[in-house]
Amino acid sequence: MKYFKPILSILTIGIFAFMAIASGDDSEGAEEVASGEDPSSEECVLGDWLWPSTSDYTAAMKFNEDGSWNSSNTFQPVSFYGTWEIEGDKIIVDVTRSTSSTGIGIGIKRIYYLDGCGALKEGKREDSKIWYKD
Repeated sequence: MKYFKPILSILTIGIFAFMAIASGDDSEGAEEVASGEDPSSEECVLGDWLWPSTSDYTAAMKFNEDGSWNSSNTFQPVSFYGTWEIEGDKIIVDVTRSTSSTGIGIGIKRIYYLDGCGALKEGKREDSKIWYKD
């Protein structure tokens, strides 16, 4: 039992690190996000986003009008909080707080790209993780 917390901490760090790396901008083979709507529109970003689908999701995040952001999931009991801003075609999230006892994720920047007003991609690769607007 004394090894449970360190192992859980390492797994949590690994999962978050993977999510941060997977959300990075991979310019090799990158395709531009095609959209009929203004990808810098704040109205498109605001609100709840779910992954992997809106009907059967395991993770959720919310972009608030005051520039705050939060994220949580069902596979690990950790929530993340921070701020967000639109910079060109990027939505940049700066993680400033975590409910993890180790402080995992604090200081990490996540980059998302709007794909219309209904989908948000982590990175520009074809296989990027896609969040859906609730």
